[in-house]
Amino acid sequence: MCIGLITLAEVYLHLFWDQQEVLDVIYEPNYFFTDSDGITKALPNGRYHSVCKRIADGQTIYDTIYSIDQFSRRITPIGSRENVKKFLLFFGGSFTFGEGLRDNETIPFFIGESVKNYMTYNYGFQGHSPAEMLIKLQTKVLPEEIPEKDGILIYTYIDSHILRVIGSMRVAGTWGRNRPYFYLADNGNLRRNGDFATGRPRLTAVYQFLVQSKILQLINLDIPLWITDKHLHLCARVIEEAAQLYHKQFPSSNSYVLIYPGSIYGNRLKRFLINKEIGFLDYTNLFDHRDPEYVLAPEDIHPNANATQAIARKVVQDLGLEEKTGNYPLGLTQ
Repeated sequence: MCIGLITLAEVYLHLFWDQQEVLDVIYEPNYFFTDSDGITKALPNGRYHSVCKRIADGQTIYDTIYSIDQFSRRITPIGSRENVKKFLLFFGGSFTFGEGLRDNETIPFFIGESVKNYMTYNYGFQGHSPAEMLIKLQTKVLPEEIPEKDGILIYTYIDSHILRVIGSMRVAGTWGRNRPYFYLADNGNLRRNGDFATGRPRLTAVYQFLVQSKILQLINLDIPLWITDKHLHLCARVIEEAAQLYHKQFPSSNSYVLIYPGSIYGNRLKRFLINKEIGFLDYTNLFDHRDPEYVLAPEDIHPNANATQAIARKVVQDLGLEEKTGNYPLGLTQ
């Protein structure tokens, strides 16, 4: 009887309920690709037009250009700086990359523009999580791509990154099925098994089936139903292994996790990050991350230029970057 009722409900919703997309985001063809290491990123040496419109009334939310350098990094147009010996290195997803923003409106740009004795590199990209940062550091190519030998790595964390690391139904069942799959082995070591489609094909296939359910769409449900300590532990281990590799490649440098405003799980995640070399910039309560003053639009809560400027000012202040002393304390918990 239950199966019959569920089937009837699905048929009814498929016939009479159409979940309308709110936004229409248009990227240029061949804007991004997945490299041999499994990192999805922009094609190098290009300028890519992106437009987002509200479907209901056709209003443009943003219309911008993403400028990409030879290493598939978002360009931060601060100009060349002679005799600079330090770097600012940014990893993360679309909040770091600057979804919907111009090249001179991102968090890396505003920080780099304020700090004249550092070069700035933006390795963030749409849909990334700590997994892509770890893979990039495993390739050991950063010392070849970054001429400076000393600096700071900042990873911008938002709660959806946990879902991307664990491959939830809405991630692995849709756009993220080919994203990296990491897991903790029985001995506690972190392991990678391809991507979600190849590393756990049965579960991913189930997710691909379930995500089509109109009932699940109607009640806005994702699987797993809640974030557990096991999920947080996995995400923390990915971040820690990336940090360990980073400090081996740049021994005199520092690393930070920037917890973006509005995070629910950031404080819990911090308890699992036991590597003392990782500092924290906890901006959970810096501003309301859904306030229209700080987002692109009510339907698109990516940060706008007001938000990225506010974050940049706080980072420069908390790390003492306006002082050209090179001293940046660890373990900040603002």
